[in-house]
Amino acid sequence: MKFIKSKTVLAAIGSLALFGVVLGVAWGLSHLAGSIRQTAQMETPADIKSPEKITVPSFKTLAEKTQLHSENGKTNILLLGISGEDYISGDVADTIILLSLEHETQKAYLFSLPRDLWISHDGAFQKINELYRLAGGTEIPDAQKTEIMKSKVREITGQNIHYSIVINLAGTEKVVDLIGGVETEEGHKNGEEALFYIRDRGRAGGDFDRMARQQKLIIAILEKISSGDGLLNEDKGDIIETYQEYFSTDISILQFLQIEPVLNKMGADSVEMYTITPTLNNLLYSDMTDSNGQMLYTLHPTAGYEDYSQIQSFIDKTLN
Repeated sequence: MKFIKSKTVLAAIGSLALFGVVLGVAWGLSHLAGSIRQTAQMETPADIKSPEKITVPSFKTLAEKTQLHSENGKTNILLLGISGEDYISGDVADTIILLSLEHETQKAYLFSLPRDLWISHDGAFQKINELYRLAGGTEIPDAQKTEIMKSKVREITGQNIHYSIVINLAGTEKVVDLIGGVETEEGHKNGEEALFYIRDRGRAGGDFDRMARQQKLIIAILEKISSGDGLLNEDKGDIIETYQEYFSTDISILQFLQIEPVLNKMGADSVEMYTITPTLNNLLYSDMTDSNGQMLYTLHPTAGYEDYSQIQSFIDKTLN
């Protein structure tokens, strides 16, 4: 289901990208300076007198290691949301979104996968949201623990996953408060209300409705930032502290700087959002599954056991 294609997205994404660049450059320079200091302080044999004997990577080598990854003109990023330390099972990824950026067309596509998708991994069965924890992920966001999830999402969607971003959803509350609240179809919401808005599964639509609200909140935040009253006007210390505490990514600053021009060139009707649910082209069906004596609500591919061909076809046709 397509939700939002708004002309305001251009300015919104540009503002968010600018914020990301400013924050990323600050982090990158700090990280680089720390690395240089660490290298300079390393113990070396007494016979080393000249700095020529210290090996420094060439710019070419550095460029190769920081080149933005893409495939068929697309860079795909896995967005994972966890509940964090203040919640039971705060180390499972209840928000799973594939973001695909097309460089030539300057379009962005978001596909939300349901947390209750029943999958197999290493001969065991579990819901897909368990894979972050199985890889060693904890309540503290860690993008280095997403390889298993990347692999499974690649299998499901048919799209290679180049990067990942892990977000403690409590960070949503902090960000919304930093920008002075957001406007939704339910009215104005502060940080606490926005967090409940994207976590509440007690409504008639359950998790599927929640997935749609998560997408809507993304747009609401972007639109608020584009108004000029957002993060860039706040105390930079608060912004960096929020980023460090609630976000983790394996995208380097140099790689992000290569994405930023693509974001800034996005025009009207450039963002499309979808949720993979039983009501979307009959791609999934629901069932109750016995897991060690406990009956769980689960979702399965309509095409058959771990047959993701219909989902892959839908995403491929959407992207192409």
